[in-house]
Order: sequence, then C-alpha cells, then structure tokens
Amino acid sequence: GWPGSIVEFAKVIEPLNDAGFHVVCPSLPGYGFSGKPTGTGWGVHRIAGAWDQLMVRLGYHRYGAQGGDWGAAVTTQIGRNVGHCVAIHTNMPFSSPPKKLTD
Repeated sequence: GWPGSIVEFAKVIEPLNDAGFHVVCPSLPGYGFSGKPTGTGWGVHRIAGAWDQLMVRLGYHRYGAQGGDWGAAVTTQIGRNVGHCVAIHTNMPFSSPPKKLTD
C-alpha cells in the first residue's frame, strides 16, 4: 500500500454527482486531509464505527461504501457490522477463515 488520499478520486467525484450519487470521501484518521488522532485505539473497528456515525449524521441511513488498501479493511468491517451499509466494493478484499471449520 501507500499513503493515498481522497485526491485519487477527484476525477470520479463529479461524474458520480452528475449521475445523481452523493459522494462522501473521508480520510483515514492521520492520513490525507485528516489530522492525527489525539487518542489511541483508532483501528479498523473504531474507524468503521466512526464512518457509519458520520454517514448517519449527514442523513444517510442507507449507503454503499468503497475502499482500497487499509480502506478496504475498514469497508469490509462496515459491510459486516453496520446495518446502514447496503453494499461494499473493495479494491483489495480481506477475508478470514470461519472460526470453526467443518467438513
């Protein structure tokens, strides 16, 4: 991975808006245009929860999420545990085996 930013999406935001989509592009805490968190514990689960809160506070109770690299880990967590997210797209899929494998 690399320390990318929302700037990588600049060319697709306007066409998506023109097609009727609302686009929200948060930066991972401490990356891009986001300041360094003042406290510890900003891992995948906490960021996923914070982004869901952001979307709900902005008025989006149903949304899709996209992420690549570390954003894919956050997006995967949003898709697993957040009731407001109806679809995800990841550029770098994360998965883990089930806790108990059976034949």
